[in-house]
Parts: sequence; structure tokens; C-alpha cells
Amino acid sequence: MGAGTDATLRKRVNLSHYSPPSRYQTPESVSLRHTPGIAQTNRAKTTLMRRYEMLYLDPGNVPARYTAIAPATPMFEAAFSAFARGTLIKTTNGPCAVEDLEPGMMIETLDFGPQPLLWRGMMNIIPNAPAERPEQAQLTRVMADTFGMGRPASDLVLGAAAQMLRRGATDRLTPVSKFCDGDSVFQTTPPSPVQVFHICLPVQAMISANDLYLASFHPRSGLGEILGPQMLRLFLSLFPHVSNLLDFGPALFPERAAERVGLMDSCAV
Repeated sequence: MGAGTDATLRKRVNLSHYSPPSRYQTPESVSLRHTPGIAQTNRAKTTLMRRYEMLYLDPGNVPARYTAIAPATPMFEAAFSAFARGTLIKTTNGPCAVEDLEPGMMIETLDFGPQPLLWRGMMNIIPNAPAERPEQAQLTRVMADTFGMGRPASDLVLGAAAQMLRRGATDRLTPVSKFCDGDSVFQTTPPSPVQVFHICLPVQAMISANDLYLASFHPRSGLGEILGPQMLRLFLSLFPHVSNLLDFGPALFPERAAERVGLMDSCAV
């Protein structure tokens, strides 16, 4: 990432200290099972639901845990489905399996130095379970050394939400599945349930997963328009450490207008 982008991001977020938002949306503040309108979509079909698990820092910076039932749609699952169980995330104390990460641990980032883990989400990918889109149930395997020596250091299994940096005229984050070549990067359907995870930091950053840099979670641009007020409130209830979309901090790279329009057309709920 260029020096200009780095400087801009540093101006927009304090990278040395993290203070929780003054107002928390607690798990009890939203009814996850009985939110009006959740059973219908503009496609006039029932929304599939699934169980999500969250670890987060409460207002006193104490780790807390809770589970919720929420829509099993791509927009919701994107917050939980980047790293398969066993992925090694680089922390200030060395590599740590993603399932063992705890809120408050310091995660090494490519551009911003160590950043505190604020939230870790988990869901299960279950073979042959109903899904809005087939790709939601697929994993992407990246063989060792695919992107250069030690990148990744060992085979890496990723979910649909995993994103890598693709450099070009405009640097942008790209789903790892777009790098599939059928040889060293390929998609697979797990034969048994697999846990997948995602993490939030004070700012979106590139983090080391098996020594390959991938992006931490940040909601898509225009998410409020896509989901609508009720669904957005439900979505935010899965992140008790934030009170609105601005609390996620700046995204690494803005989405192109064409990508945003395509997303709104395909993911409207």
C-alpha cells in the first residue's frame, strides 16, 4: 500500500489506542428470532437462518461471548467466513490458531503494526445444508508457496469471505476464490462440518494467515442501503463493540462504483 494511503488512514483512526464506543448495542437489545420482516425478502421467499458465535470486548474491555440466530445470507455470512479452523494468525506472541484468538490479543498487521483484536466471529459450514448460493458452502484451498516462497508457508483453507490484495491500476481487495486456477488454488466442498472465522480490528488491515496476507473484516460500502433499517439493526447486533457502521473504522480500499451496484442488485434482502 502506498505511503499516501497509509498516511490518510492514520489520520482517520488512532492506531495507538482503542476506546470502545460510548453506546453499546447489547445482544439483548435486538430480537434475533422475531425481528419483523425477517421472514420475507423482495424475492418473496423465506430467509434461511443460521447460528453465529461471537467473542468481543465489552465496554470495560473484558472479553465476552454470545451466540445468535440470524439470516444465512451472503451479506451476513461474509462477516464470519474467512479463515478455516487451524489457520495460524500472526500475533505479537507468535502464530496463533484462529479458533484460539481472544479479544484483546494484539494482531500483527502489514501497515499499522500490532492492533487489538476487538471481535471474532464463527459459523459452521455444513455440507449439503440449504444455502442461498452454492458458493457459500465452498472452501478455497491455497497450496503452500503458491504466491511465492512461504506464501503461504503451509496449505491454507479459506472461506468465501477471504480477501487478498490485487495490485493494478487501482489496488483493491479481491476474494481469494477469484485466484482459483484448478491447480494450486482450488475450491472444495467439505465432507464434514467445518468452522470458519473472521476478525475485526480498530481499522481494516492486512493480517498474516499462514504467512499470506489477507484482509480483516470490514462491512461493504453501502451496506445500509442494501439491508434497509431493520436488517441493518439486526446485522449490527452481531457486533456489540460498535454502535454504527462508522465504528468499523476506514476500509483499506474503496469499492468501485460498478462493484457496489452489482452487489446491490445481487444481494438485496
